[in-house]
Amino acid sequence: MVLRSVSKKKAIRIADKSVKDTVEDAIGVDISFIDDNGNEIEPKDGQHVDVSLSLNKDLKGSSFKVIHQKDNGKTEIISSDANSAGANFATGAFSIYIIGGETAIATYNFYDTDNNKIISTQRVKNGDNLVKPKTPSKPGFKFTGWATAPYAQTPDFKGFGVQNNVAEATVSVYPVFKEIHYVFFMDSVGKDANPSRIIFTKEGIHGADLSVSDVVVPLDSTKKVISWHKDSNLSAESKVDKVTLDSENVTIYPNIKEGHYLTFDTGEGASYLMPQFVVAGDKTQEPSPPKRSGYDFQGWSTDKNGSVNYDFNETLNIGKTIYAVWRAKENTKYTVVIWKQSVNDKKEFSDNQKTYDYAESFERTANTGADVEPSHSDQHKDYMGFHYNPNNSKAVTVRGDGSTILNVYYDRNLLTLNFYQSLNGNWEKWNTMVGLYGQTLAQNNYVWPETNDYWQELNLETGAVSKGLTFLDAFLFDDLDAIAANYPKDTLNIGTTRKNTGMFNIRHYKQTADGSYSDAAANETKTNGGRFTFSDKYNGFTIKSYKIGDQGERVDTTAGVSVKYRDNLHVYYERNRYNLTFYNHDSYDTEHEKKVLFEEQLDQYNYTPERPANLPSDFKFVGWFKDKALTKEFDFKTEVMPAAGLTVYTKWQAPIYKGKIHLTIDANGDTRLIKIPYGTNINENYMPTVKSHDGKIIQSGTPGTTITIPEGNDWAGWSTKTEDGKLIKHNFDNQIYDDIELYPYYINKIKHDVKYVTSPGSGAVTDKKIYAEGSFADVQPSYSVDAPEGKVFLCWNDKEDLSGEDYYPEDKIKVSSSLTLYAKYGDKVKNTKLTYKSNYPEALAANAEKLQEINGTTDLSNNSVFSLYSLEAAGFNNAAVLNEYYFAGWKDSNTGKLYNPDDKVDIDNATENVLEAQWEKRRDLKIIITGKRADVMYTGKTQSVEGYEAKFELAGAAISNVPGVVLNTTQTKAEGKNVGTYNQNLTKEQFTVTGNDVRKYKITLEVTDGKLTIKPAKLIVNTKGRTDIYNGKPLTCDEGEILGLVNGERAELKCTGSQTYDAKIEITTVGGIFTYDGREHGAKVTVPELPEGYTLKVASSDAKAIDATGEYGIEAKCDNLVIENAAGEDVTDNLNIKFVNGKIVINPAELLIETPDAKKIYDGKPLTKESNYKLLEKVGALTIEKKNTVNTGDNNPFAAFVKLLLISVIGLLGTLYLKKR
Repeated sequence: MVLRSVSKKKAIRIADKSVKDTVEDAIGVDISFIDDNGNEIEPKDGQHVDVSLSLNKDLKGSSFKVIHQKDNGKTEIISSDANSAGANFATGAFSIYIIGGETAIATYNFYDTDNNKIISTQRVKNGDNLVKPKTPSKPGFKFTGWATAPYAQTPDFKGFGVQNNVAEATVSVYPVFKEIHYVFFMDSVGKDANPSRIIFTKEGIHGADLSVSDVVVPLDSTKKVISWHKDSNLSAESKVDKVTLDSENVTIYPNIKEGHYLTFDTGEGASYLMPQFVVAGDKTQEPSPPKRSGYDFQGWSTDKNGSVNYDFNETLNIGKTIYAVWRAKENTKYTVVIWKQSVNDKKEFSDNQKTYDYAESFERTANTGADVEPSHSDQHKDYMGFHYNPNNSKAVTVRGDGSTILNVYYDRNLLTLNFYQSLNGNWEKWNTMVGLYGQTLAQNNYVWPETNDYWQELNLETGAVSKGLTFLDAFLFDDLDAIAANYPKDTLNIGTTRKNTGMFNIRHYKQTADGSYSDAAANETKTNGGRFTFSDKYNGFTIKSYKIGDQGERVDTTAGVSVKYRDNLHVYYERNRYNLTFYNHDSYDTEHEKKVLFEEQLDQYNYTPERPANLPSDFKFVGWFKDKALTKEFDFKTEVMPAAGLTVYTKWQAPIYKGKIHLTIDANGDTRLIKIPYGTNINENYMPTVKSHDGKIIQSGTPGTTITIPEGNDWAGWSTKTEDGKLIKHNFDNQIYDDIELYPYYINKIKHDVKYVTSPGSGAVTDKKIYAEGSFADVQPSYSVDAPEGKVFLCWNDKEDLSGEDYYPEDKIKVSSSLTLYAKYGDKVKNTKLTYKSNYPEALAANAEKLQEINGTTDLSNNSVFSLYSLEAAGFNNAAVLNEYYFAGWKDSNTGKLYNPDDKVDIDNATENVLEAQWEKRRDLKIIITGKRADVMYTGKTQSVEGYEAKFELAGAAISNVPGVVLNTTQTKAEGKNVGTYNQNLTKEQFTVTGNDVRKYKITLEVTDGKLTIKPAKLIVNTKGRTDIYNGKPLTCDEGEILGLVNGERAELKCTGSQTYDAKIEITTVGGIFTYDGREHGAKVTVPELPEGYTLKVASSDAKAIDATGEYGIEAKCDNLVIENAAGEDVTDNLNIKFVNGKIVINPAELLIETPDAKKIYDGKPLTKESNYKLLEKVGALTIEKKNTVNTGDNNPFAAFVKLLLISVIGLLGTLYLKKR
């Protein structure tokens, strides 16, 4: 393989021929393959070779292609799989390959409202500005932007502006619309002098139901909207409780009536009731009863704290407040929770230092508001080792909501262990240990005495000792003979009278957390043996097994079992496992239930439970608690497993939401905060009091905070505010499930309008509606807007200098005062033109121009791509010019680049685009065509000659070839089998001249025909010394040879010496001389005996005659002759035949007509005489018929002879000779 580099200049020039855009950079290589003989070769049989080109330096450009220049100079793009660093491609031919970088152009197609029709196409390259097309409009829909997917819900296209890093691509861009229809709430039915205003605007989509009940019209305290109507006549049919949107905006009007408000004071903790408006003359209506937990509603009173006395069947002539009357319920639930003091408390703790573990709980009922305290049964629970603590068990007041908890506390008994020694017959106290019930001695910093004394239970009254006691690990006297002081069995006295002596030891072992036992005993006592009774000596452990002797076998046992021993006794205690259970809201989580070792750290078992399905998603897990009433939090980090089962309880806390109450309509004004429990509503009684500018109360609330409405404004109510500043009146019956902010909503009485300015465009856009301050106007469509020349309508802007907010048709805009919206226009993409100029040479014709037209217009889009006109399409094919010149292409007047017709080009609007026709003089080209000739001998097979020789003369000078000119013909072959001459029949009409460069020449053709001549084959018989005429019989000479036999011919030769055989066939045609007799006369062909192996098939003459022929007659020859060889082939034309021709002569038959003499005296009448006639000899069936009388004008006698020319056939015999050679 041979690689040769191609210069950058040449590479760019080659690339420039194939790409439609400007070539920024190019690099090339000439690839060739050489065989062993140094000849260039190509891939065989359509095979391809994979080529990979890698560059050391990146090429400039945005789009890259691989271009192949063929040997004839033509170029083709073979791959777009290229980049600035190289390319990969497959090829079936070798020559020059170029990687060219061109300027990439991106095409943006902008679609219409239905997403199926292109309304604007822009083609941009780096540095171009992609401008916004005209904003599409769709009734009932708001334009929100552009997206790259059809029917998108959200705009995502942000590609407008100056373009950078443009890639070759086609991008479809679609408008995004949001369906939106408006309901305009008017503040009155309006009159000509006082038109109604839009007080509130709601929006929705087709099919949406919009409530009308939450819209407030600011009115005096003696007026109220009692219904809404779709027409200003307030007809009954037009009344609506809601508005169901169709495809158009809706306007509704309030039905306002005079009357007074009946206000309901429901009391603390009760539900809020909206004031009732009573139309003048109507009676009050009893509302639904309010609700208050723990209380039964009794009715209404005109006096606060009074009894029921209000009758709703009255006419209200003035505003009035009535008060709810309540009676406490007798069966309000509250919870009793029993607590036991923690074993981990110190014995010195005061009541307020003590901690407690949950024991149990149960429900009771009482009157709402009643004080409840622990009952007798609550104070006397039979808990071993515990006693009731009255100081911590406080009475509580029952709340009506069932959340009251009465806590009852039990403290651990304080146990005392007294050690006595017998001295001189008296018992003297030696040591005392004090601890809480169930605590270990170690918890209280005690150690069982190591004095090796033998301790026994002691009765101080009698001084007697009884049951022996090896040791105690904890303050647990349950099974011992303890005595009661303050509590049952609170004191244990033990005494010793001797030492523990003996040969043996009783050793006690406690199981560790990993299940093993330490070699060191927890406790040890000397003994001489005897009987030992097993018991559970350790809190949280159970007697498990024992062994007698250090090498003894472990034996399982239980408490109460005794055993005799006379060796060391080893006693083993198994660490207990207790159930750790988790109670999640209303059920046990059995999946996480565990069996946990006593004293094991519990932190590893902590987890965050899943929220139960029956709890709202807003509830949050806040932790685990010790009791079901969720009063004591459980800390997994510090807690260990107690010597009992443990249940922990989840607390799911309903969120407490923040209510921010604004004291001004301005978000930056003063506020106050309220807390709103989950799912409750805001009690309007807790809202600030609202007063008019002159101090009159408009709405009562918390006395400490007051809102004053500015003069000239009407109170609308407490409202929430949307992100776009829209105030929506809050319904205080709504339950709260999130933080909320409420604003004082009051409305200015001024009427506002919205005007539209379309200048510098034209067209009128009007909005006839009147708006109240704070309401929202719908932005009007732009159908009637005519943009200025070269511009498109984009949107409306709220600033005259267009620096404000943009608004699109069907959008909404808040009305804070009278508004003016200004049309905002964008630039259209600047189109361009392409002008073709004829540029005729020598003033042979008047020059002309032609504009490029695409899709019926000569205004071409920027960066348009199209095929250039041909000369004919441009109309520049003037015959006088084309006779002398040929069209060489279109020259760019800006760059000088030459283009061919149908070349793909793109044009931009940066400069004027002009292409000038280029002309070159046509030269005289003569093509001399001479057909091939050949003379050949007969072979018995088909032979041919074909082809021709072409010579060229350019302007009279001979040249070898003419590049770009191809001479074509359809048939140049002459062929034959038998002896004769066969022509190619070449004519000028058979030749056509084609090629890319034909137009450059005036071409003439000069043609000389070619031919094939087949001569007879020679047959030579060579013998020794004898020559004879071949007669088909063997010669007497046995030696010799025959040459020239072809195509299956054969001969038998017996000869000696040198012999030659000559053979001639003479064929004679014999006619004859005949007298006309009316019959046809022909000729006979005679053929002599043919040589052996030849057969005569046909021998005849076509010569025939009936009529007289004249004295020379007609020639008679052998017209039909067929002689076949042994193979059955016609070899007539291949033989040496001599023809002897004859002739046919037919002489006329004679007819004698005799006219007799006659005479008379002239009498003015014709002289007549019948004539006689006869044939001189019989001529077939010929008869003679008399037709008329012959006379002469002068009556002289005469004789008339008529000769009938009858054809005689005279045959002339000929002789045919065949000579063998």
